[in-house]
Amino acid sequence: MFRTLVIKEILNNLLNLRFSLAYFICTFLLVGSATIMISDYISEKKIYDVNNNYYSRRYSEIFPGEYLWSQKTALRKPVLTKIIAIGGEKDPDVQADVAPEFSPYFHGDFKRNPLTNLFPTVDMVFIVGVILSLLIFMLTYDAISGEREEGTLKVLLSCPVPRDIVMLAKWLGGYISLAIPFITSWLVLLLILVFVPSIGLSADAFLRIGLMFTVCMIYVAVVFSLSIMVSTLARDSTTAALVLLLVWAAAILIIPSISTPLAYLAKNPPGIQESQIEMRRAGVVDWVNFDARLDAYIKEQTGKTRTDIEVGQFEQLSGAYEKTYIKDKVDMVIAAGRKATRDQTNIDDLARWIARISPYGCMANACVEIAGTGMQHERDLRASLEEFAKKAVVFGLDSRGPDRNFDIIAAPRFYAQKSSTVSAVEHSLPDLIVLFAMGTLFFMVAYTRFMRLESI
Repeated sequence: MFRTLVIKEILNNLLNLRFSLAYFICTFLLVGSATIMISDYISEKKIYDVNNNYYSRRYSEIFPGEYLWSQKTALRKPVLTKIIAIGGEKDPDVQADVAPEFSPYFHGDFKRNPLTNLFPTVDMVFIVGVILSLLIFMLTYDAISGEREEGTLKVLLSCPVPRDIVMLAKWLGGYISLAIPFITSWLVLLLILVFVPSIGLSADAFLRIGLMFTVCMIYVAVVFSLSIMVSTLARDSTTAALVLLLVWAAAILIIPSISTPLAYLAKNPPGIQESQIEMRRAGVVDWVNFDARLDAYIKEQTGKTRTDIEVGQFEQLSGAYEKTYIKDKVDMVIAAGRKATRDQTNIDDLARWIARISPYGCMANACVEIAGTGMQHERDLRASLEEFAKKAVVFGLDSRGPDRNFDIIAAPRFYAQKSSTVSAVEHSLPDLIVLFAMGTLFFMVAYTRFMRLESI
């Protein structure tokens, strides 16, 4: 009997005109968005390859005496999984210039908040989270209340079928019906990724895409359970539709959008702007007073002036002072940058927790972390740039002087850290737990209400 009820529910949905229209809209939007995002990724990858070849060639032509003060460029490599969850890759700063007088961060890192990019972008996560959730509400708002109004629920409950079987069958049949257009769109996406040779789908990217598909399917279940709960609690389908529309506007649109402004108001960090200014100021070498400070350093070390010591000793002391001075400047820049990052991170973390009030906020946060386009990705990039800056400065200082061997092949190169898939899932666990708890709560309320429901 359970199987019969499930098939009946699926067929009723499939033969419904509303479902057919929703199927077309959902498939068209998801496939269209994926196609556009894939095209953008291919273009960005070509630009990255061209720039990478150019800067690598220019890097190999640096002369020994120019290496320390030369501009060493680090490029942000586009992430394939951004085609699904673009996150902080929406309008990324693709280039960072590392030198003693340049801050080791991507341009504009502290001028934008990656979290604000999680919600307004029309990627697949946005379509599933916002548009598909509205379609689910509009398709299922009368799943219970509508049958009560028509009297079919009374007939169904009069049959010798336990109510829990009826409830489970309606939920499972409705969920399978809603999953069909989503699964179809995802299969089309995978076919495009597999058969377009310029993309180069790796095993890691395939695994991350599969995990994001799972998160989206959990989100669909949560939204559907919420719709069933409201339909069970409402006396008529009109009331259910209005309540779900208000819930969609508040929980799906408003809460995620205001999470970052609320976090700024709550934290109200006074030092972020000052830290940014200090970071820029710390990277500027004071050439006006450099010679005077060098003379003071020589006086402190030898008790003599530069004119009283030999040329070889002067070059040795000058090199030692320059190395200490430049290393201190780099450390000062990184310290100020980390302070600004720490203040921004506190705001980002609070904004994420506020966004978790919304099922869409949980789903979006989880997807961008799994995709490798979220907060952890930004932090890993900054850490990679800091490490590259330190190594480049040390290499440049150690390579100076007539007796030093300079080998450009041995010079440090920028390699962006990337968290593993396991680490990405760990970062998304809080959002997954909250999302699962929401779904369980919504279903249990609907189930309890249905078991006590008066069919008339």
